[in-house]
Amino acid sequence: MTPPKLCGDCGTQMEVNADLFALPSLDPISNPGGGTTLNFNFSRALPVTVYICPNCGRFKFMSAIFLNTIEGLPAPQQAATEMPEEA
Repeated sequence: MTPPKLCGDCGTQMEVNADLFALPSLDPISNPGGGTTLNFNFSRALPVTVYICPNCGRFKFMSAIFLNTIEGLPAPQQAATEMPEEA
């Protein structure tokens, strides 16, 4: 369930766009001089919900993290440790 959002310009309830969007995630990396910064990780993406105002056309991107609608990944399956022998 996606929570309702009101348009910041006209106050109309925004509609959820049914298309699926994703943004690259940000991962912390350590700097050679010390400290950490954020770097785009294009191998993993975060789902994003797009709201569009039917009255004025304003749109808003909301990450699943902020909406608390993120779904956990299934547990990784164990790979076979031995290859089958060929005859």
